[in-house]
Amino acid sequence: MNLNLNGSKPDISDETFNPDKSVFLLLADVSMLVFGQLNETLRAEEMQKSERQILNALNNYDGRNQLDLVKATGLKPPTVSVALSKLEEKGYVKRVLNETDHRSVLVYLDERGKEYCTALRELLIGLQDDSLVGLTEIEVDNLLKSLNQIKRRLINRNNRKK
Repeated sequence: MNLNLNGSKPDISDETFNPDKSVFLLLADVSMLVFGQLNETLRAEEMQKSERQILNALNNYDGRNQLDLVKATGLKPPTVSVALSKLEEKGYVKRVLNETDHRSVLVYLDERGKEYCTALRELLIGLQDDSLVGLTEIEVDNLLKSLNQIKRRLINRNNRKK
């Protein structure tokens, strides 16, 4: 397989181009399949992507202020504000006055939010286990290393363009 690592642009009009051997097309397909499964399973929750991102950020570190959530999710402040209001209304999060700084409010997962995050984690573990059946531990480790390397390079590429 010609990966064309010399930096020149590949000729995708060439009849030898095979989409099944394109790393990024395969990653896109896998990503769509995973998110399709997630969306199908979580559809009953009627939750926006921004709301899921906030719950995930709180699950990683509970008790954040709104600015921390903006930084952790990459969402715009008004989006976080609206999503928090909806999540609070649905019983997923609660806002509590910061005891050390009474000027700020901290956001915590409520019981329903914790249950949602637990169910999501179990779903992701199940999807991962099902999709990696038959791969050796070394193959999985190499896959993770490769994907993390690709991720870092893309982040660096995006940062250079800014």
